[in-house]
Amino acid sequence: MLGGTNFFYNPVSDCFLPSSLRHAYEQAGSWPESAIPVTDEEWKEYGESEPPEGMRRGHDENGRPIWAPIPLPPLDNLAVQALSRINSGYQAQMGQILNDYPQAETLTFDKQEREARQWQSDNSIATPYIDAMLVERPLNKAELVGRILAKADAFTLASGMATGKRQRLEDEVKAALEAKGREALEAITWTSLS
Repeated sequence: MLGGTNFFYNPVSDCFLPSSLRHAYEQAGSWPESAIPVTDEEWKEYGESEPPEGMRRGHDENGRPIWAPIPLPPLDNLAVQALSRINSGYQAQMGQILNDYPQAETLTFDKQEREARQWQSDNSIATPYIDAMLVERPLNKAELVGRILAKADAFTLASGMATGKRQRLEDEVKAALEAKGREALEAITWTSLS
C-alpha cells in the first residue's frame, strides 16, 4: 500500500477498489493488473468528490486519477438531437390540430374533402360518404360541404405552414452542420426564431 492507502484505482475501468477486498478479488482471479495504489487524498478528491463543472474523472499517462474535460459531442450527434427537437415540435403542433378528432375520422379527411370539392363544382356528382354523414347530421348538404371545406382549408394552411417551418429548420440544421456550427446546432429548436 502507498502511504497506508486504503484504495487502488483501475484506469482501465475508471473505478476505485478497496484494498481490503484485494485478496478476495485475487482468489476469484479478477484483480485487475492495471490497478495502482492511490493516496487517501487522491481517493477523497477523485473517489468521493463530485467533478468540477464540465469535467469527469479520467487518468493521466501514468494511470493516476485526474479531472479531465468532458469531450464535446460530435456534430453529427448535435444534428440528430436538433432534428429530433424539430420533429417533436412539429408533431406537437400538428397534434394540437388533430387532437379534436379520433384517428379513424382523420383517415377520412381526404375523402370528405374530395367529395365536397367535387360536389361544390357539380352538385349532381355522387357523394356517398357525405350522404352517409348527413343521415346523422341535421344539416343540409350545402352547409355540410361548406363546413368540410372550411376545415380542410384551415387544416391545409396550418399543415402547410408547419411543414414549411419543419423543412426550413431542417435546412438550418444541414447548413449549421456543413459550417461546423456547434452553437447554431444546439440553438435550433421548433420555437427558435431564426
